[in-house]
Amino acid sequence: MSTIKGIFEPFQKYVRDQLSLRKLIMSNPKGMVDGVGGILSKDDWAKHNFEGSYEPGEGTKVKMNGATFTNPDYQDYLFAESFDIESQLGSRFRQNPELFYTYTTEKQCIIRMMSGVDIKDIAHENGFLEDHEIGKKKNEALARQFILESGTQYFGGGLREGFTQGEEADKTRGFSVGDKNVRANSDNDFGAVPMPGIIDAEIRTKSSDGSLREAKVNFRAHNRRQLAVLEVLYMRPGYVVSLEWGWNPFINNDGERVDNSFSIQNDFFSQESTLESMNKKIREYKVESGGNYDGFIGYIKNFSFKAREDGGYDCTTEIIAHGEILESLKSTKKTVNTLGEIPRYIKRVDGEVVDSITATDFILKGSPGEYTIDETVEAQPEVETIDALLYYLRAIKNNLDKAGDAFYLKKIGTTEDLEIDQTDTTSTCPSYNNESPLINSELQQQQGTVPYDFYICSYEDGTTLFVPVAGDGSYTSGDLQSFTFINESDTLSYKRNALNKLGEFYSDGFEDIIALYKFINKIKPGSDAEKLLNYEVAQGLSAENESAGQGIKSLLGGTIIKQVVKYPSVESITVPGQNQLSTTEDSGYRKNIYVRWDLLCQIMNHMSMFSEGLPPGVLEGNDLMEPLTELTYMNPNQPTWSNTPVDKGPQIPDLSEVNGNSGRFYLPYAPPISFPSEPKIDNTLFQPSYTQIVDGQKFTVDLDDPGDPTVREAQNNYLDVSDKPIYHPIIGSSFDERICLMPHQSIFDSLVKMNRTYQDPDATDSDDTREDNPAFYQLLSSYIMFVDRENGVYNNTDQTSRHSIGLIYFNLDFVLDVYESMRLKKEVVNNSEYVTLNRDMSVFDFIKTLWDGVNDATAGFYNFKLHTEHERPGYVRIIDKRVSGAPSNLYEFNPQGLQSVTREFFFDTTIDNDIASTISIAAQAPNVSQDLASISFKAFHKNIKSRFMHSSTEEDKVESATIARDKLIEEVKKYKNASTSLSYYLYKLNQGNFEDDLGLGLIGYSQAIMHAEELPEIRNSILRKYPLDHKNAGQWRGETPAESHEVIPLQFNAKLDGISGIIPLQLFKVNKSKLPKGYERDDLAFIVSSETHKITDGQDWTVDISGQMVILNKNYNYDGYNNLDNIRQVEEISRSNRLDWLEDSWELSGQGIALLKTLEGFRPYTYEDPPDSGNYSVGYGTQTWEGDSVSSSYPNSGTPGTNGLNGTGSPVTETIASQELQSHLKTIYEDIRKYVTVPLTENEYDSIVLYVYNVGRGNSLIGTNFISELNQGNYAEAAKEMDIICSGGVVNDGLIERRAKEQALFTNGLYLASENDYPPRRGTGCFY
Repeated sequence: MSTIKGIFEPFQKYVRDQLSLRKLIMSNPKGMVDGVGGILSKDDWAKHNFEGSYEPGEGTKVKMNGATFTNPDYQDYLFAESFDIESQLGSRFRQNPELFYTYTTEKQCIIRMMSGVDIKDIAHENGFLEDHEIGKKKNEALARQFILESGTQYFGGGLREGFTQGEEADKTRGFSVGDKNVRANSDNDFGAVPMPGIIDAEIRTKSSDGSLREAKVNFRAHNRRQLAVLEVLYMRPGYVVSLEWGWNPFINNDGERVDNSFSIQNDFFSQESTLESMNKKIREYKVESGGNYDGFIGYIKNFSFKAREDGGYDCTTEIIAHGEILESLKSTKKTVNTLGEIPRYIKRVDGEVVDSITATDFILKGSPGEYTIDETVEAQPEVETIDALLYYLRAIKNNLDKAGDAFYLKKIGTTEDLEIDQTDTTSTCPSYNNESPLINSELQQQQGTVPYDFYICSYEDGTTLFVPVAGDGSYTSGDLQSFTFINESDTLSYKRNALNKLGEFYSDGFEDIIALYKFINKIKPGSDAEKLLNYEVAQGLSAENESAGQGIKSLLGGTIIKQVVKYPSVESITVPGQNQLSTTEDSGYRKNIYVRWDLLCQIMNHMSMFSEGLPPGVLEGNDLMEPLTELTYMNPNQPTWSNTPVDKGPQIPDLSEVNGNSGRFYLPYAPPISFPSEPKIDNTLFQPSYTQIVDGQKFTVDLDDPGDPTVREAQNNYLDVSDKPIYHPIIGSSFDERICLMPHQSIFDSLVKMNRTYQDPDATDSDDTREDNPAFYQLLSSYIMFVDRENGVYNNTDQTSRHSIGLIYFNLDFVLDVYESMRLKKEVVNNSEYVTLNRDMSVFDFIKTLWDGVNDATAGFYNFKLHTEHERPGYVRIIDKRVSGAPSNLYEFNPQGLQSVTREFFFDTTIDNDIASTISIAAQAPNVSQDLASISFKAFHKNIKSRFMHSSTEEDKVESATIARDKLIEEVKKYKNASTSLSYYLYKLNQGNFEDDLGLGLIGYSQAIMHAEELPEIRNSILRKYPLDHKNAGQWRGETPAESHEVIPLQFNAKLDGISGIIPLQLFKVNKSKLPKGYERDDLAFIVSSETHKITDGQDWTVDISGQMVILNKNYNYDGYNNLDNIRQVEEISRSNRLDWLEDSWELSGQGIALLKTLEGFRPYTYEDPPDSGNYSVGYGTQTWEGDSVSSSYPNSGTPGTNGLNGTGSPVTETIASQELQSHLKTIYEDIRKYVTVPLTENEYDSIVLYVYNVGRGNSLIGTNFISELNQGNYAEAAKEMDIICSGGVVNDGLIERRAKEQALFTNGLYLASENDYPPRRGTGCFY
């Protein structure tokens, strides 16, 4: 899986285009057109749809997007990085040479700072406003007047003139010196002075990952009166300031000189604007200007001013993006009604109040006369002030896991599981205290501390007796001495109900959460979605379901999961008298409540950041308020919620370039995938089973069987469940369900695949069969997640990848434990303990602790971190900082030389103490560790070693084939052994049953995490070697990457002409020919770690970027298999059994014929094959018929049909088509005998026939890598070279699957290969 999408992305297109344009301007445009950019192949010609035909030759003219060029090289058409820009600019440059002048000389940087401070009406009373400003400069007017640039803007617009011409002129005109409107006029202390203005500025990223921006702006006031205004507007911590800058003029991405008029000034002073809308406007201007404009909105953090000798002041203000607020943000308090009452009845003695009781207690006491009502106390419920977030977390807990229900589950089947039988009326109970029994009981067996059989008898006064009986069922009066007396309050049901009552005042809080969910997802009242949602909630809250056993139940679209888990029961030993009894004290049943991260984010966003808790909008149709800092789980610049009315439904999102590179999606994390070259994990014993009940009959559901009727129904109604996941079954999972569960784990298969959950309906009986419950799985968003306008598909349910951060489930007990430990503080006063709120606790620390827990629960496989969006600094998100994947479209810097857009560049390191030891070990003792960080550095240190390291690295050793293979076998066995114990553990975890019923030895949490930390290291070592079925089995495989890599703290630093849009965590490359020799690698890239913009007093703008090195994931190990069972089979069969080529009669087997017909399919009419090629096929894909070529009208004598169907003329028959197929195969048999020189097995031969039949002799048997590897005896390599997956220049999904089936047949003899058997795709070859 990849973390590239949404996190480590390439530069956006407008940035790449602008850099390419600058590269062109600074070089020779004719040179670029004449070949500097490279050669354009025929594939590129087709890809870019150029006009004309592909006929290279002297004098040939090529028209690229309106610009016509002549091919000077007599070879191929010329290819440059961006055809649109370079072709058009090349033409314009010849006609308009001022572009070079504009870019290199004319452009200057403009900067603008605006204040968010409004002046109150009473400001003149304290002498702040001067006489001419009173009544005119209130509200935002003063801020408008003192917009700072290199000077100040003229309030009414237009350019300022020179020296003032007097007060009357100041009223209608603006002046640079002496203007009264900017307090530059003379007074008793000063003469006329210039307007105030900005001197220079630096905008840089603050945090280690470059997510938070901060700015330092130096500006000047020329007298004390100007300072007084600037101090109020720009030096008041906590107030909003906008800063924007850019080139003027600039060259846009269409190659046109443009004056810079971009500004958010009108929006900034509009009462209707929000921070979100203004940040979006900044992004729009960045795209429209091609990166020649930038800006950000932040808060004043610090300031200073220093007096100058000329009477002026040098001032500095520091601005920080408001994402920093999260570090000090706290949840607010909420006032809620409790179940208690305010005491209103008082008791007086000698006029003094000595006691007070509630109205309820007054009635229960029999209305005692010594108590009288206190009329001064209003009748009202008791209220409590509580932390808002804590209240809503407890609301989920107390509604879905009530204390009484939890106690009940814990005590099922124990000595405390006692109930009074209300149905038996047989006369078995004696009278007691002259009272007859209310009910009688059936005979009870010995249990608990009672070493005899007994009856349970109940009486009117509330007394219940254990009545011991003799063996014959009789009893005597003497037995009364042994009676055990219990009250109704001792029964399990009574305790359950009493404990449940304690949490009833949280019911309103849970209703708020339901309302929030419906509002964000725009679920219309009365809709089917609401009905299903209400059913889910009703089932989740139903008392009848609180006895349910093992399994899960979904609520609120899967954002909340109820799970009943069975841990081993706890037994105790007692010795009553002489009889030793073993009794169960704890049933082991527990209920886990899981809350999805997207719902937790919205609860924190909207229910705990404001003084009133939940804004009334959710319940009363008003708007939700915007939190000061918002938690998001979407890709950059995409909102999660909106205030559009619910009846309008989810909105279609803005997917323009303004909002990023790649659409709309939940941010991913990167669980590992299963490679064919890693040992196969046999977990067939550990597969969950589910039961579906139809018409009272039970049958088992197999989620991985697309033929299962239940799965097929789900497939039709929801999504395709036949695609098995490729997630690794162990690594990357959560090994501690007390903390979290990862959404790609199998526990959620039925929920995601089928919109169903499974649970044992009754934990109290002996039948633990799990039955299905309908569910409603949905993402949490006010926007449609999937938009396909062409086909009219708009969807907001479950068609996203499961490996999404927003879908990770947190155990509510863990969340509550963390929050209560941080938010609540115990204090002891006068020997009494009080609980108060900790004022020093921050939401930032809370979130960080939660995700540190996830990192621990997943055995350190992920690196989840809190991160601020760069272009929306008020939005924070969790990202997986492991770099996984290999993106395309990376911009490549080419420092030094004609095409350089960098002013300077250099390398340095930023190594902290934590990683210094890892680096040292990787260099001095590279055999010690295979962890991710060590592998990253070992991969970087290839071809070198320490002189003082006496032993060779494992990679350097050239061992005998037998030794290397044996070592690999031992590693595979070790991997499989560790995998077995972890597979069993995860099976039990996902099942929610930790009893070792299979007797395999179930490990615990700490052991599981320890094994899970070791397993990736073993796996990395295996995957970095050639697999067991390879000729070099066990030998080190060069430059094999780990599935993900740590960022290497080696930095590339470059200074560029000012440009916006280069954002931290984006990826770029540097031309390897411009790097030191040791850095010349194709798999090296750099992650932007920081960017610093500097605007000088000379109006220059530069941006310094730093990029940390990372090794991209290329050259994965697809070289074979490490399955010990397969190896044994191969050894038994032996390749020496390959058939020789002495028999000319060898033909395609019957199985091969059947597979070929399946792959080709039968079509009775001719069809163009491939499309638009001018070639035609018919029948089973044959292009000859009775010795002649198939054409559009032959052999049908009509017109072709769509895909070979519904044409005109006489259709061919399957019988004749089969005969023609055999005729065509004979030519292939002859070709194989002619070109293949090594022995083959039947399956290898059949596979080659199928391949040649599809791609032709010239693309398979003549001069190809496939035939070369095959004839050298490199069978595994040859199989991988069967790689043609595109036709006519277009990648074809059908060819991808066909090649996979052919390779599976060649390698493993599988004529009926399923998707699980397919090797990973590597090929990109094409045929025509």
